[in-house]
Amino acid sequence: MDGALTLFLVIFGCSDDMSRCQRIDTPPTTFASASICNSQEPAALATKEAMSADYPTIIARCVNGKQLAAWGLKTIDMSKLLR
Repeated sequence: MDGALTLFLVIFGCSDDMSRCQRIDTPPTTFASASICNSQEPAALATKEAMSADYPTIIARCVNGKQLAAWGLKTIDMSKLLR
């Protein structure tokens, strides 16, 4: 799959206000379409990793390869991205 066109479903652990989110270290799942990727977000939140993560808020998001590479495992402000 082309990384520019591929969507990656990743899980983030966040503060309550979503201003500090860290990617939970799980292998990202890849999808070729946004609709399929988005439909799998609830399943990602039901995984053992998501359920046992020690964060007030857990979210799953589909991101493109460029976003995933830029964010890596650093802390990001999701509150600005979800507006």
